[in-house]
Order: sequence, then C-alpha cells, then structure tokens
Amino acid sequence: KQDFLLIEKNDWTKKPENESPVLNFYPEGGMLVSSINNRMVVRSNKFLSTTRIVNENGDELSRLDFDQHGLALMNITPQPEMNHYAEVEHQGSIKRFPLPTPSRDGLAMQLSLEQSDVKVKLSVPIDSKLRSENLWIAISAHTEVYFTAPLNFKNIESLAMGFPLKDLPAGICYATVLNERGDVVAERLFEGNAVPEVNTEIVRAANRFTTRTPIQLQVSLRD
Repeated sequence: KQDFLLIEKNDWTKKPENESPVLNFYPEGGMLVSSINNRMVVRSNKFLSTTRIVNENGDELSRLDFDQHGLALMNITPQPEMNHYAEVEHQGSIKRFPLPTPSRDGLAMQLSLEQSDVKVKLSVPIDSKLRSENLWIAISAHTEVYFTAPLNFKNIESLAMGFPLKDLPAGICYATVLNERGDVVAERLFEGNAVPEVNTEIVRAANRFTTRTPIQLQVSLRD
C-alpha cells in the first residue's frame, strides 16, 4: 500500500500573448571566448519569429530560429573588445538583450554525438596563454573517471577527439578540461549511454476485485 500526499496544485493557464520576451544564454563549455568559434544555446520564454544577433554597431552577425520549446542553437565568433546583442522585435519596438561578455582568453568546447562515439572539439585563441599550460580532458560520470587525455595545442587552433559511447554508463556524464592545478577550464554535461529497455510484468492475485478493498499485485522488472 502506498499513500500519496497532494502538496500543490498547478494552474495550467496559457501565457498572455503580450508577455515581454526574456532570453537566457548558455555558452557550451561555460563561456564565450573572443576570436574563435563558439556554440551557444539560447532559451526564450515565448516563440520569437525574428531574432538577430548584432554587435554594438548594429552589424548583423547571424539570426536565431527558435523551436516550439523556445530553444535555439547558434554559432558565433565574438569580436574582441566589442559587445554583442540579440535583437527582438516585440509589439512594434526593438528590444536588445546583451550576450555574455566574451573572454579574451579561454577554451571553447563543442560536443556532438556521431554514430557510436562522443566527439569533442576544443579551440583556443592563437595568442592564448593556455597553449603553454598542461591541460587534460576527463570524461566522467557518477564519480567515476572513464577517459582522460592530455591536450597540447602548440600552433594548432583546435583539437578534436572521440570516445566510445558504449563504454559510458547511462545518465549524466561530464566532459571537463582541467589545468595542472586542477582548475576547471571548461566543462559540459551530456547524456551517456542509453538506458537499456526494461520489461515490466504485473501479475494480479485475482481476476475480479470488490470496490474499495485492498488488492495484491506482483510487479517484476527485467532488463
């Protein structure tokens, strides 16, 4: 027997059409870095048909296409010493949302799933101090480290590597770049190996039951 306590009721009301737009920005790896290609997710509280990415001079750099969940994926190479904005048209006026301030130095991370591998692309500016540091990437999950590799950029702008997805557990995994002091330089969460299918079997103690009387069920789960 299991008792359930109702602690809250939700009123599922439709959002008003004139609600002001709100944008949130999530750079992959944790930050935007100047002069190199960055990938970023943008989240809106409502569907937006036209959203431009511009610099402080108003020059258009790209446009965003939001899906039905209010999410958009974009690539941007921030210009040094310049602010960048998302421009939204709302009720006949233009509203600007500042993008995160890009760092002059740092590491941009782009992760993708290709067939049965996890692909990671790492980039740093050509004059980055990280080129002279001993960096490592670690793939971990559930407090366990599954893969590690040293990173040596030298004169290369980007490094790319892959890890077999089948060797990772189900659930949330982490791709983390650390320096020799153990400081996190960049990090990204991703979904690990798919959860195996679970077969559920429910066996009744009887075929007919009387109203408002306890019943017995035997529940079995098998992967």
